[in-house]
Amino acid sequence: MSETILLPVFVARLPPRAGSFLRWSGALAAVFVPHCPSASAAPADVCAQLGGNWSVGEQFCGKVVVNANQTKTVLEARYPADLVESGASGSALQKYLKDFIARFSKVTDDPRATDGGATLRYRQFEHPPALTSVLFSNIYYTGNAKYPVEELTSFTFDAAKGRALALPDLFQSGERALSDLARLARPTVQSQLEPVNEVRAGENQPPLRAEDFDPGGLLNPGSYPVFVVSADELVLYMPQVRSGEPGSAMIEAHIPLSSLRDMLRPEYR
Repeated sequence: MSETILLPVFVARLPPRAGSFLRWSGALAAVFVPHCPSASAAPADVCAQLGGNWSVGEQFCGKVVVNANQTKTVLEARYPADLVESGASGSALQKYLKDFIARFSKVTDDPRATDGGATLRYRQFEHPPALTSVLFSNIYYTGNAKYPVEELTSFTFDAAKGRALALPDLFQSGERALSDLARLARPTVQSQLEPVNEVRAGENQPPLRAEDFDPGGLLNPGSYPVFVVSADELVLYMPQVRSGEPGSAMIEAHIPLSSLRDMLRPEYR
């Protein structure tokens, strides 16, 4: 399993549609700094298929895109190569990585364009006997942008069934379980909002509520699109996209699987 350290050095603003931003609260904000990748796969082969060049020393797949005006976009992608080559997870992860490379490889001839880059990191989680979750953090910037943008994307795979799972797939009642999940997540979300709302009060802004992060809420329109299952927790990450000044943060709702036992499918308890 790939291990990852979280460092409290990157924080960001909520997406503009939210109309406000979350301030940093302790160690919630983070970038992804991976340890050594799995040795059971051939990451250089995967990288070549993506159109990049594998850096043996730095252990990432890199690519530099240069336009006619010599403006550069530097791409770096780290990923669990063994899962990328696996039958259960390979198709979804390969598509995600190819889309990442293609998205940031587009060349513009706009003379106003400046140097930029995109960096992809990951964390991997295991829930024996069959579940594996991967959380990707894509941090990208352009030279004329004041702050970087961070996008989170997650995948959860069931090796026994050979397929990817959406969040409702974990529960006996499917989509109907999300309302109960929101109820369990609210206390954690609200506690993380307390320091945020203190700052907002000083700026004469209305407080954010835990309900804003419920499925379909202002800050969670996609019904918990980013989640992972660890050995003993379900973790929900919100918002999915954030960009802005240092001093803002994301919400992480850690829900013990023991509290979900009666809701989960037997194989995921």
